[in-house]
Amino acid sequence: VRKNNVKLMGLKNPIIAMYPLSYYSIFFIKRIKLILMVCDPVGRLERRFMTHHYCHHEDMEAAIERRDISKFRDLRDCDKSMMAVLQRHRRSWLQLERIGTHLLELIKLFGHERLLIVHAASIRDHPAETYGHVVRWLGLRPFPTDSQSFKRMNFRRGHRTDLCRNQSLQASLKRVLTREYSALRFALQWQWLMLKQPTALREVESRITRCDIPEE
Repeated sequence: VRKNNVKLMGLKNPIIAMYPLSYYSIFFIKRIKLILMVCDPVGRLERRFMTHHYCHHEDMEAAIERRDISKFRDLRDCDKSMMAVLQRHRRSWLQLERIGTHLLELIKLFGHERLLIVHAASIRDHPAETYGHVVRWLGLRPFPTDSQSFKRMNFRRGHRTDLCRNQSLQASLKRVLTREYSALRFALQWQWLMLKQPTALREVESRITRCDIPEE
C-alpha cells in the first residue's frame, strides 16, 4: 500500500505478541506500528488446543486440509477432551498460552501512536467501520465506497472441540482465565480513546464466548 509515494509493507505474525524478545526488538524500530488482533480468551484457547492437541474424531488428513490441525503437529500428542487443559500434563502449556501480561507490556511500550488493538467482535459485527479506522490510523486513503464486502478470515463455525457441549468446562475455563479477561478489559478501555468497541467490551465484561453466540 502506498502513502505519499512511500510503500507501506506489513507482516502477519500471530506469535510476535507472545515473545518479549520479538516485540522489544520491534519497539526499537521506531517507524514500525503494530495492529494487534485479540479475541475471547476461552475461544482463543480452544482454537490453539484444537490445532495442537485435540483428537479429531475423523480423518486427520481432512482436518489438516481444513487447517483444524497444524501441519507441524505431532499427531501422537492427542487429547480427547478440552478437559485436559485443566489437568496436570497441560498446566505448563496453559501458562505459555496466556497473553494478558504481554498485552499490558505492549501498551506501555508502544502507546496509542504505534499500537492499535482490534477485537475480533468488531471485525465480526462492524467490519467496514473497523477496517476504515485501521486505514485512517495508518494514514492511508479510505477504502473505495464500491469496495467488496469484508470477509472474516481464520475462523470456523460449529463445534471445533467438545467445549461448547460442556457448560461446566466453560465455566471452569472462564475462572482460570480471569486475569486474561481483566487484561483484555483494560486494553479495550485504554483503546477507547482511539477506537470505541462497545460490542467487544460488553462481551469481555460478560465473558461471552463463541459457545454463547448461536451464529458461531
